[in-house]
Amino acid sequence: MKQHYLLAILAWLLIALGIGLRLDQYLFNRSLWLDEAFFAVNFLHRDIWTVLQLPLDYSHSHIAPPAFMLITQLSIEMFGNFDYILRLYPLVCGVLSVIAFYFLARITVSPLAVPVAVFLFAISDTLIIYSSDFKQYSSDVLTTIVLLWLAVSWQQLDLTKSRAILLTILGVVIVWFSHSAVLVLATISSYWGLQLLYQRNWQQLSIFIFVGIAWLISAITMYKFVSNGGVVSSPIGEWLLAFWDQVIRGFMPNPLTTAGQQWLFEKLTGAFNYPANLGQTVTATYVPAMLFVFGCLILFVKKRQLLYLSLVPILLTLVLSYLHAYPFADRLILFLLPIFYLVIAEAIAQIKFSVTDYPDYMQRWTTYAFQIGLIFVLVYPLNSVSEKYQKQEIKPLMQYLAQHGKQDKLYLFHWAEPAFRYYAPQYGFDYGACHLISPISVHEFTKEVDYFRQKNAMQPVNVNETSCILGTSELFHKSLADLQQLKGQGRVWFLFAHHFWREKDAFLAYLDEIGTRLDSQYQYGTELYLYKL
Repeated sequence: MKQHYLLAILAWLLIALGIGLRLDQYLFNRSLWLDEAFFAVNFLHRDIWTVLQLPLDYSHSHIAPPAFMLITQLSIEMFGNFDYILRLYPLVCGVLSVIAFYFLARITVSPLAVPVAVFLFAISDTLIIYSSDFKQYSSDVLTTIVLLWLAVSWQQLDLTKSRAILLTILGVVIVWFSHSAVLVLATISSYWGLQLLYQRNWQQLSIFIFVGIAWLISAITMYKFVSNGGVVSSPIGEWLLAFWDQVIRGFMPNPLTTAGQQWLFEKLTGAFNYPANLGQTVTATYVPAMLFVFGCLILFVKKRQLLYLSLVPILLTLVLSYLHAYPFADRLILFLLPIFYLVIAEAIAQIKFSVTDYPDYMQRWTTYAFQIGLIFVLVYPLNSVSEKYQKQEIKPLMQYLAQHGKQDKLYLFHWAEPAFRYYAPQYGFDYGACHLISPISVHEFTKEVDYFRQKNAMQPVNVNETSCILGTSELFHKSLADLQQLKGQGRVWFLFAHHFWREKDAFLAYLDEIGTRLDSQYQYGTELYLYKL
């Protein structure tokens, strides 16, 4: 009893740590980076009645679940349109997920594994980051935890009328809050369905089939609504699929081929490094993967229900990856992290040293020392404790530009446009006064910024007719037509964000040839230069 009490106190202290780290990162109030800005600009000119209308400015489909967008719009109308407000709902989900994860751990893993799992969850860099990132991934994690808790708590399913109605409403609604909830719901459906089938409980099974059908209809409707008819029904959709396939390699090749097997090994082991943030050092890369396998073996012997609920969402995600329907990569599998941490924590908790020649207390403390050492190997280095996360700090540069460059021309690097557009009103700039001076570039794929420009039929103007110039491309050789027109224009500021260093260096090398550098300012992931041309 005393040990359980101490473990509970430890778990709650770790919960407080996790909440504190999330609040600390949120209050740091970093600048929106490119992907957040793609989403955020849509809330500059919409209201609660139009926020769900497609297409969005930089996307043919919904970038986030519809309920996420509605909650964001309601928050803006209540409190205003600022970074803190945009990230408020992700923060709430992140904080609630730490608490909810503790209650899930209590009913799924052994008592000693509970604080281990909570610790891994609480200090996860990725979970901390996405608790203050204007994207839906922290709500994906919370949704997974809630659904798994429900599946375990109601494992002895007695589908009364009221419970069936509650389950129907929950499943129908929750897919509008989280795209990945469909995979977890499918897992729960199969788990409960197989359980009722094994029990030959035909009456309960028939009721549950109707519940499952309602969930399926809602999921299909959600997909049709958010994709506006299908992901590939627009040029931007083609780019999105190409990005998932070619850039992050999120789609599995044929698993019967050597390439497919190599992909499986790299993705499954790599997932524990990122997004799970375990085994960050070179020597520890495969430690979390081996612990996960060991944990699965333990669950097979002791807790097969948890093993089923842990492995099926992973398998379903892999199947969809093979079908090119959902990528198995990076932040898109963040919703699987609660499963990773639970299984690994159980593996660590079940490690025991037993040497007959040594007294019990030595064996016990040797076990504790080894377990603590394993945890240290998994989480070192603790970036979440030692430093704040930054991505593209454009706000300080826009503040500097507002103080020193309002009378000069401004050239926006191609990918700097969305964040500049969002922050422009806050720093006294008018994005509506920004123009192209060269035609929209033609690339293999239509990316987000060009999609917005083509949709609005933006046409170039004479360089002398605008003081705010929209860069035509992220590539130097396609931007050369812009830069050549700037010769003789006097003082021109160049704002870079989300740039490749080699491309930015090519820009600067050419500018150094045709002009004189007068000023330069640097922030994390962004740069600002003043040239006399």
